Amino acid sequence: MPDEPEDTEYSSRRFPRRLEREIAELRAQDAAFAAVEWMGYSEAVHFALPVFFRQEYVGRPSEQEHVVLKMGETHADWRQYFHKQREREEQIARVVRWLELYQLVEERHGERWVQTARLKKALADEGGPDPCGASLPKQTLPQAVRKYITETYRDGIPAGKSDKVIAKEYKSHAGTNVSERTVRRARTGKA
Repeated sequence: MPDEPEDTEYSSRRFPRRLEREIAELRAQDAAFAAVEWMGYSEAVHFALPVFFRQEYVGRPSEQEHVVLKMGETHADWRQYFHKQREREEQIARVVRWLELYQLVEERHGERWVQTARLKKALADEGGPDPCGASLPKQTLPQAVRKYITETYRDGIPAGKSDKVIAKEYKSHAGTNVSERTVRRARTGKA
């Protein structure tokens, strides 16, 4: 009589039971995952942006912006849209950092997810550190002046406006002294 094979983990007796147990565990995990309301990572970022930046939120790019940015510097409005796109990317980076700082992102089946309830609670939580405050980098003076210039001069800076005049206008607007050099840096985009 031949010897019976050893009853190992991969033998014909135990393998089906082990496989059934693993399938049951995966189904339980999927059921628990489905019971909680989730949103995709990029959806969560775009959900949090208007809450963080309120009136300063740049918004999603329009079709015209896409076309102008693809055309590049040859288009007359390129500089205006380029600065707007840079500001949008900075806002998105700050929200992404905040999501990771509060550990709201979970990876599941190779994709990144955020629990909707936890995200809403973290956004509404006023007891914790301000997500736009000390834990994240603040806006620099050239960035603030750049924002002022793009909002004030939507059609571009008139030919007669010097950096000195813009600096005086910014001081009356924000109450902060800026030099001509800072205005030039803000205007040209060089930091």
